[in-house]
Formats: sequence, C-alpha cells, structure tokens
Amino acid sequence: YFITSDQFHNLSSSGNTLAVAWGLASEAQSHAILDAMERIGMADPVPTQVVSYGYRRRDVAVENHLARIPHYHTNAAWLWLGGWHTIALARMGRQAEAEELLRRMSKAIVQDGVVHEVYGKDGRYLSTFLYTSEAPLTWNASMVIYAFSVCKERMFTFKKQR
Repeated sequence: YFITSDQFHNLSSSGNTLAVAWGLASEAQSHAILDAMERIGMADPVPTQVVSYGYRRRDVAVENHLARIPHYHTNAAWLWLGGWHTIALARMGRQAEAEELLRRMSKAIVQDGVVHEVYGKDGRYLSTFLYTSEAPLTWNASMVIYAFSVCKERMFTFKKQR
C-alpha cells in the first residue's frame, strides 16, 4: 500500500481507496491495498477507519486527548471512507466484500436512526463528556448512497437457475 508520510508508516484509507476506486493503482496494487485493509480490520465493525494504526500519544492533538477522543483521526471510522472502500472493492470485482461493507454501514445507520460523523471501535458513534459525533452528517450519507448506486447493478442482478 501507499504511505502518505515519511514519519508515519500507516495505511491511509482515504488515499488508498481513492487510488483503487479511480483506477490510479494497478490491479496488483489495488488488491494488495484491499487485502491489507481486510487483514488489519479497517472496516470492523463500521467501515472504514482513517489509518491502519493509531498514532503515538505525543502525535495526537492535545484537544483530542482532553475530549477523550485521541483516536478521532486514526482508528475511528467515517462512513464517507467506508463508501470509498466499498466502491474500491466493487470496482475490483470483490462484490461480496463490497456488499458486506454496505451491510455494516446500513446497520450503523439503522441502529441510531441517523448518519453520524464518526464511529468508534465498538461500532457506536463517538460520544464523550466534551464531544459528541455530529449528526446528521450529509457527506457521510451521500457517500453511502453513492456506494449503493455503484454496487446496485451487481447486487440486484439475478442469475438464471439451471
């Protein structure tokens, strides 16, 4: 996978999923990126976390520590990233995996009755004494809808039974 920094050797979901979805990565690179994301569990339980591994304590903004959300830009999951992850999987012919991510995103939305800004590793939207995930968040909602639209033709194509 591609790293975005000399200092941090993390897989960044945004750049990597966009490279796959837009055809900027070769087929081999695309599958390597998606395989690494699966192996690391970047879409568990809610798709998709920002980077593969959390930053060191000193590399996280003090405001995030004070609000008790040090993982906000690392291990927290954003549905707009899940949307691009889903699209990348679908465009690489990995339809079953794409459908699973759609199912997980849908579950998170139905569970709360609204599309939240960001989700924790427990599958719930982030909320602490000093911070609550914004809702509704339209850019997350729009990416989920777009991911569904990209996947829909293969999802609703029924094969003839012999």
